[in-house]
Amino acid sequence: MFGLNFYIFSFLVVFVVVATIYVSRTKKKISELKENVVNLTTAINAIRYGNLSVKTTSESPYFQELADSINRMTETFSDRERMKTEAQTELMFQNNLLRSVMNSLLEGLILVDKNFNIIRATSKIEKWFGKEEKTFIGKYLFDYIIPKSKKKYKKYEDDDIKIKNSKKKFKLTINDLKVNDEEILYLCIVRDVTIEKEFQKLKEDFVAAITHDLKVPLLAQLNVLNFLIDGKFGEISEKQKKVVFGVIQSTEGLLELTRNILDGFRIDKATSINAFEKVKLLDLIEYVNKMFTPILEKEDRVLKIEVSPDIYVNVDAMNIRRVFGNLIQNAISHTEKGDEILVSSYLTNDYVVVSVKDKGIGIKNDKMDKIFEKYYTTNNKFRNLGTGLGLYVAKEIVRAHGGAIFVSSEEEEGTEFGVYLPLLK
Repeated sequence: MFGLNFYIFSFLVVFVVVATIYVSRTKKKISELKENVVNLTTAINAIRYGNLSVKTTSESPYFQELADSINRMTETFSDRERMKTEAQTELMFQNNLLRSVMNSLLEGLILVDKNFNIIRATSKIEKWFGKEEKTFIGKYLFDYIIPKSKKKYKKYEDDDIKIKNSKKKFKLTINDLKVNDEEILYLCIVRDVTIEKEFQKLKEDFVAAITHDLKVPLLAQLNVLNFLIDGKFGEISEKQKKVVFGVIQSTEGLLELTRNILDGFRIDKATSINAFEKVKLLDLIEYVNKMFTPILEKEDRVLKIEVSPDIYVNVDAMNIRRVFGNLIQNAISHTEKGDEILVSSYLTNDYVVVSVKDKGIGIKNDKMDKIFEKYYTTNNKFRNLGTGLGLYVAKEIVRAHGGAIFVSSEEEEGTEFGVYLPLLK
């Protein structure tokens, strides 16, 4: 029995010794583990709060691999942070550069949302509004700008707007900006046109005075020439009449030129269209034909008329004759000797269309949209005088009658001008 107890005792002693040694070693390992965890935790917290220069290490081979991974991750974060900082610096530079460029423009820029509430504006707008940008951000655009109409077009242009508390005149242009598939913003461009308006007014007054002073003696000269043709001062020979007809044609050309110049400056306000009367369309064409007979003969052109004698229109006869005269003169200028110019008419709905068609050189496609513009002209083979106002004035005269004018052409095939005039009901 004693022997068994001895063995048990001996086993317990050995167990206690082994256990003591194991616990001692375990405590050391736990201490080392704790120290490594604390070091890693400290490094991770430093990284968390932005310290990307921290480095961690461990004497334990098991933790050293983890420490190396953390250090590599820190280096990666550091590189990316440096790249981010460089990108932010470049972006800030570009933003400041763009803002400086926009602020240096003669125009003022306003960015508004879909409800026309102001989002951003340049320094020019601050100056014209008399307020700092922060005071009108979020405010309604038209609380500051007074246009002729407050229609919210995607494409809008108004060259006669006012800004509250400013005596200047401005031009407003609005273009839509699609930021993404959902949000739509509008860019408003405001330009000070005060000097342009004043200069335009001075120019109009000057031209009006000059053309008026030219028109009076030309009319007097034309009257005297007509008296000669009518034999008021005695009979003249056919040869003399032919010469006088040529002078009349030149005088009427100069008179038409002065009218075009004058109307070109005042046409935007109102063309003098007020003497409406019932007129036979054929009589208007025949009058113009008679006026152009000398030049048609001189240039060896043929004017063929196919206009119904039963069509009547309510027009300002003098101005409509100017329109037809301009179109026929253009046809003469762009055709060759012996060519035929056809003047015809046809009915469509409530309009009569008068067509002037030639077989001349035609009009290039890139000029088709420009020929009715103010001051636009092409090289005239037979005319030395040209203002680029004839077709522009013709278009406005026809528009004032409630009609329209069109052109179709093919190079080397000819050109057709058509005038829509409302039928007399």
